[in-house]
This record gives sequence, C-alpha cells and structure tokens, in this order.
Amino acid sequence: MNTAYAMEQVVFWAAPERIWWTPVLLLLAGAAWFWAFRYIRIAYTVVHPMHRSVVLPGFSPLRLMLRAVLMTIGLGSLAIALMQPQWGYKEMPVMQEGRDVLIALDVSGSMQAQDIKPSRLAFVKLKVRKLLERLRFERVGLILFSGTAFVQCPLTADYPTFLMFLEQVTTESISSGTTAIGSAVTKAVEVFNRSEKRKNKLLLLITDGEDFASHKRQLARLIKDEGVTVFAWGVGTEQGAPIPLYDARGTMTGYAKNKDGSVATSSLNEPFLQELSQSIGGQYERVTQDDGDITHIATALDAYEREQLEERTISHYHDRYPLFLLLTWFCFLLEWLL
Repeated sequence: MNTAYAMEQVVFWAAPERIWWTPVLLLLAGAAWFWAFRYIRIAYTVVHPMHRSVVLPGFSPLRLMLRAVLMTIGLGSLAIALMQPQWGYKEMPVMQEGRDVLIALDVSGSMQAQDIKPSRLAFVKLKVRKLLERLRFERVGLILFSGTAFVQCPLTADYPTFLMFLEQVTTESISSGTTAIGSAVTKAVEVFNRSEKRKNKLLLLITDGEDFASHKRQLARLIKDEGVTVFAWGVGTEQGAPIPLYDARGTMTGYAKNKDGSVATSSLNEPFLQELSQSIGGQYERVTQDDGDITHIATALDAYEREQLEERTISHYHDRYPLFLLLTWFCFLLEWLL
C-alpha cells in the first residue's frame, strides 16, 4: 500500500488526554434516555389512553425517542471533537531560521578543579544543557580544546545528538593538559568558513582562562579579521582549587604538583578573559550558581539577526474537529426544535 495513502487514512488525536470527558458525556446521554423512557412509562401507566391527549398535549413516544437519539449523537460527536481528530495531510516546505552558535569548551586538566562542585567541567556541561533549553531553532556545534582543538559535534539543529556528544566529554578527550584558546578560535573560524556565508559568526568560549599557549594580540586580530563574535564564559573562582588527578578507573590518586613539589592550584583568570572580550568587542560572563549567567548569554544571542538555515519538509495534518462540532450543534438545535 502506498505510504502517503496509508497516512491519509490514519486518524490522529491532537488532544487524547481529554478522553476523560467521554464518560461524563455518556452519562448525560444515558440520563436523556432514562428521562425519555421514564416519561413514556409514566404516561402509559398513569394516564388513560382516552385522556392522554388532554392531560399530556403533544405527547409522542416517537418524538421523545428521537430527541434522546439526537442528544446521544450530539454528545458523542462533542466527545470526539474535544480530542481533536486529525486525518489527511500534506507536506509543506518550511524554511528554518536561526543562528549558528559554536560552543568551544575547555577540557584541559584545570577543568577538573572542584572550586565549583562537582567540578568545573561537570558544572558547565549542566549549564550548556540549560542554555540549549533557552535557545530555539539555533544550530549549535561543539569544539573541544586543550593544547589542540577538534570538532566534537558539527553544527546541527538536532539538540539530542548534540547533548549526546556533550555527555561524552571528559578532560581525557584531548591528551594535552594545557590550554590553548587560540587553537579553539582557529578551529571555530575553519568551521564557520566551511559553512554557507553568514552575517553572524557566534562563538561561546567556555574556559577558566588559564591560557599558556596563545597571545592576546594575535588572537584578537584573528577574531576581528574573521568577523567572529566571541562570548567568553569564565569558569572557576578567584581563590581557585587544586587540580585532582585520576587513574584509568576514575579513582582520584592525588593532585597535580608544580616543579618544586608544591600542589598546583588553578584559579579563574578573569582579567585575561575580560581584557580579551573588551579588545574584540565581545562580551564576558562569569559562571554563577544561579541561572543569571544563562539569561544574560541567551539574551545577548537573541540580539543577533536570525538567518535562513535550511529548508525542511513537514507533514501538516488537517484538523477535523470542526465537522464534529457542527454535527453537535445541528443535533442540539434539532432536539431543541422538537
């Protein structure tokens, strides 16, 4: 059987949760039948046939039964209308509009620090999930960076797929323990240049700012030359915390140490991120325990113009509940006239 023909024959229910109205309406229909039978029985039992036309003018068992039938049909069609039946469909091309947003996530060893619980990396992964709940119809991509950078998830509007890639991220995703923000920006420029030309190139840079491998001036020049808008999202605290080390089984074995044997402490390099954001005309936001930072980032992204991303074909099903409402109205009108 042709698939399109089969789809046209299937009935879909847009509001199946309203099925609880059905027994209520059936009770009303049952009450209509009970009243009709009771009236007929009383008329035949109490009133003599010779006096029935005088005592009960206009009495007609057939009319009472017909009114009960109309009431039942009307209430039944109302029950169906409430669940909004749909059948028959047509495919419609829809142009999706949104923005391309690349998220560059720092996965260097310092992101294991626990000055933000349970760790910086685990906390910002939760933040990104919440941010995606605020974004609608944006294409998002994920870049991981440490000493180098690579694309973990290409630009996509499929958020469940993006979140699946995000869930797999650990600080072991890239072997280098250092941070090279320049590598992340360079990789983002490559991704933007591979896609269709856009007015806006939006990069959300999530890092603690401990950058040992890039130079601010060259980085700022690259960002400006390529027309990339960077939102820096700082992770960590100024007090900082030791960097824990884990074995292959995920058991903590100690803390990273400096060359002199002292415990290495990682802290948020906020001045660097603020200076970088100011030099490129971007925006800096610090990760907070509440969702105020998410609101600020989402609002800033919303300020940029939406662009046509891709054309999709959607199936549009026709609502048929107006037919049942019309039948209900007709039955109730006819019942009232009788």
